[in-house]
Amino acid sequence: MGNGAANPDTSGRYNVYEAFGELIVPVVEDRFLAKNLTVEVGGRYSHYNTTGTSFTYKAGGTWEPVSGFKLRGNWQRATRSPNLAELFSPQTTGLDNFAVDPCQGARGALAPETNAAIAAICNAQGACRLCGSWPDRGTFGGPG
Repeated sequence: MGNGAANPDTSGRYNVYEAFGELIVPVVEDRFLAKNLTVEVGGRYSHYNTTGTSFTYKAGGTWEPVSGFKLRGNWQRATRSPNLAELFSPQTTGLDNFAVDPCQGARGALAPETNAAIAAICNAQGACRLCGSWPDRGTFGGPG
């Protein structure tokens, strides 16, 4: 809206069903070059009546060869479903640069399907339903 204009009322609802699990398993403890070695896995199944089904997951581990030095790594797939305001806000005339969120279905030059820069931004934010791929993430870290 911009410049202090009143926001119109928003009303909506959706149903979501989810199941998730996580497992952290100590593999080795108190051995030579393995004070601690741990493996971690997890997954989540989500079904929204508005956007459908998704499966997200993570896998990672921690290796502590000696006390005071730890390496950790993680790989995950994450998705984001739109919130109630994004799904059910009424059409308004705004004073911002975009009439439509480009990550949620803009057309033409701002469409993530045809604009690689917009697709990269949407993927980096985990917000692109239309880019043709879901973002995968990996991390690697040192002392914890």
